Amino acid sequence: MQIKIISNIHSLENIHKDGFTVDLYRYPKSKNNIKVILPIFIKSFKYDYILLNFVAFDVFFLALLKLIVPFNRCKLVVLDLFLTLPESFKDKILWPIKTLLLKKIHRFFVYSKNTTRYQKYYHIKSDKFRYVPYKVNAYDIIQKTKLSDEGYIFCGGKSRRDFRTLIDVMRGLPYPLKIVTVDNAELLEHDSCLEQSNLPSNVEVIRHDGTVELFIKYMANSRLVVLPIKKKVITQTGIAVYLMAMALKKCVIISSGPGVDDVLDSSLAIVVPPEDPEALEAAIERAYNDDQLRN
Repeated sequence: MQIKIISNIHSLENIHKDGFTVDLYRYPKSKNNIKVILPIFIKSFKYDYILLNFVAFDVFFLALLKLIVPFNRCKLVVLDLFLTLPESFKDKILWPIKTLLLKKIHRFFVYSKNTTRYQKYYHIKSDKFRYVPYKVNAYDIIQKTKLSDEGYIFCGGKSRRDFRTLIDVMRGLPYPLKIVTVDNAELLEHDSCLEQSNLPSNVEVIRHDGTVELFIKYMANSRLVVLPIKKKVITQTGIAVYLMAMALKKCVIISSGPGVDDVLDSSLAIVVPPEDPEALEAAIERAYNDDQLRN
């Protein structure tokens, strides 16, 4: 049996399982463009599913079109949809509209077992969620990478990172920190920001273009990995980086939240409360100086 899918997840075209094959139409890379989305919606009348990964604007616009044209049988499915808490005035104005549009989504595939915040803030029913275990990205590169301990702390990634708290903590610590991340323009799309105007002397920021080899190289040569996450997040954050760090045999300090405390326990990582500088500082001091604990 053939399933016809429109998706930005290209690897679906190689699936042959349980008698099913996939006829994949690749979703265009140009996102947030209504001129691209409208032709896709028209094309979807001949497809079974639209499956999108991490493109919120396109998802909401497609949901609006499904609301207007309810006889389109193609189901809208999302993976790792980026949602934020409705805190600002603008968010609160848009909140009832988003809540209505999210009802048009058939299934939510998520990397976190904890979906309570989705349910609480956007009134999404629990039976719409499907938990999908994550994987180690770039594992072939990781296997070939030499490991060392050059004495610095590594922080990286871009989604919902609490760089401010980490930098403030590092002002009172003698250890070097390297933050490997992308430019602020891209960080802002992922609810993050990193200002470099007043960095302490022990903090170095390395901006990169998303090259995974460079990212892995800096992580592989670090003493430990610290991933500070913002407090008020709905979707999982940090899974990709903390799994890569673990595959590189690095000790991980990470903030509690979806995709962390519902997946990890104290034997796998050092989990601290989000946006808690005292707890973060104590965890860094302990892990940096205790070889047995780190190992």
